[in-house]
Amino acid sequence: METFYLSIAKKIIKVSSLHEAVKTYCQDFLVERCPEDYALEISQEDIEYERGLNEYPFTDDVLEITALHRKIAETLYRDDIIAFHGSAIKYQGNAYLYTARSRVGKSTHTNLIKEQLKDEMIWINDDKPFIEVKKNQITLYSSPFNGKERRGCNTFAPLKAITQIKRGTENYVNEIEPVVFFPLLVSQCYKGRTPEMASRVMDLLDLLSTKIHCYEIYCRPDIEAAEVSIREILKK
Repeated sequence: METFYLSIAKKIIKVSSLHEAVKTYCQDFLVERCPEDYALEISQEDIEYERGLNEYPFTDDVLEITALHRKIAETLYRDDIIAFHGSAIKYQGNAYLYTARSRVGKSTHTNLIKEQLKDEMIWINDDKPFIEVKKNQITLYSSPFNGKERRGCNTFAPLKAITQIKRGTENYVNEIEPVVFFPLLVSQCYKGRTPEMASRVMDLLDLLSTKIHCYEIYCRPDIEAAEVSIREILKK
């Protein structure tokens, strides 16, 4: 059993894992041993649960990483912090989250934005960031779980907008009313395995939708789409 400490969303989490590869995967979020907010232990049963959800024959260490993300999400919601699926970037001190249905191309879009903005933009997390939802502040945090390309860094920023990417023949942006945008938020976050967590997450999403800008961008996978996104969302 490997024991290490992580700092995620300003919470200290003591992790006991079965495979050393899990600690290596989380290396950018490791901290020295200190009093923890939470202690999590990953078991073989947790790994087998993840295996049952996947058709591809992933190795145990990969499945344990997924199990760790699930357990962290099922812990941090108690502090009003929810796990989200999307590509999060930082520009001029604010966080912007792009999300989409599977295979639409959220990472492709943020990569095109990066090509335009270069060092003005950084990736916070390209797959599974965490969002802290408070009445006076919405904050997006990175996590070790940042996708196949490992795009991201250990940082955070106030969340200004969430944008849904949709494929289209023209590039344009619409701002969406929170009540219309809410079903997308529900579909792109982790709601847990208990009614208690699901209820709390839904309440947090309801508050979140009223505290940020909600957009949809219809776009092609091209540079013009990035330019429209920069002009109509990031610089608005």
